[in-house]
Parts: sequence; structure tokens; C-alpha cells
Amino acid sequence: MSAEKIITDFKKKNFKPIYWLEGDEPYFIDEVVNYAEHKILSESEASFNLTIFYGRDANWADVVNACRRYPMFADRQVVLLKEAQHMKDIEKLEGYLEKPLPSTVLVVGFKEKKLDG
Repeated sequence: MSAEKIITDFKKKNFKPIYWLEGDEPYFIDEVVNYAEHKILSESEASFNLTIFYGRDANWADVVNACRRYPMFADRQVVLLKEAQHMKDIEKLEGYLEKPLPSTVLVVGFKEKKLDG
């Protein structure tokens, strides 16, 4: 799915529980991640329902725990995993990816390469 299509769906409030963005086109990955960060939730919703992780500092268990929370005072929450290519043990997210929480929008930006497997 193209970045343009994803953003169009976001504008229509048509969300999937997981967006795994990978490849060697960081501009398009950043475009989707930035839109998700600033536009999916209102400013007041974002204060309780937006969680941002950076791959280099992220622990897979913390990401999964954030994704399994229910939103507060909103229909959904957004969890962003930026620069996921630097995350250790990223494959441990697989359990959550197989059974995501419908009220969470997880956006993973995996730049410059693809995850093996």
C-alpha cells in the first residue's frame, strides 16, 4: 500500500490496527509516521493516547504493553515505533502483530532495509 493511500485512509478515519512500513524510501515512511503522529488524534486526545518509541531505545515488551492498553477519552490510541530497524528483538512483536487490539493504531517505521523472516 502506498504512503498516499495510507494517508488518504487516515483522512477518511479508516484505520487498520497495524501499519508496517519498510524499505529504502525513508521519505515516504516519515510522511506516514508524521501524519499519524500529528493528525490521527486531536491535541487533547494525543496527550493520553499517543505513545512514541524509538527503535534504539525501545524494549519490545514496552511496545506490546502500550499497544495492549485501551484508549482514554478517545476511540483509539496511536503507538509509533520510529526507526524500528535499530530495535533489538523486534521479532518478539510477532505475538502482538498476530492478534492486535482493534482500538490501537500501531505504525512501525522500519527504514533502509527489510526485516528478514
